[in-house]
Amino acid sequence: MSMAKNSRPGGRLVTLSHESQVLHGNPLGDPHERQLTVYLPAAYDRPRQKKRAFSVLYDLAGFTSSGPAHLNWRNFDENLVQKLDRLIAERSMPPVIAVFPDCFTRLGGNQYLNSSAIGRYADYLNEELVPFVDKEFRTGEGPKHRWCFGKSSGGFGGMRLGLSR
Repeated sequence: MSMAKNSRPGGRLVTLSHESQVLHGNPLGDPHERQLTVYLPAAYDRPRQKKRAFSVLYDLAGFTSSGPAHLNWRNFDENLVQKLDRLIAERSMPPVIAVFPDCFTRLGGNQYLNSSAIGRYADYLNEELVPFVDKEFRTGEGPKHRWCFGKSSGGFGGMRLGLSR
């Protein structure tokens, strides 16, 4: 459990391994087995919340980065987990699950599209990771409980996937 400013209880991180079928044999030879880090809000583990389903945020990293980088220490600022803990504690947002996918490639990243040159990253996210996360955690049912966002290439991917899926 992390502790946010003012000693508020925070959420926890879970790291799982996911073996992708759609990235297996990708043109760049990048790994098809990927680590997936998931943030669970403090409310997820509270006994009275055991039946509650949570909305899910998918954090898409920019080019030359990856989801786990958003968990790192930041000088003079909060990392994304600390921001989530603070915003939830302040009731500026509801408790959510946040997913940090690893979509890094040997070229530095991708645009979260299906590409014959890089791999099927749109399918990886939508056809594999979304059902995987829904199976492993208590997520809200259907698209109205899923959101994706990002910066730079991740912002493009979030916008593009949101419009097309």
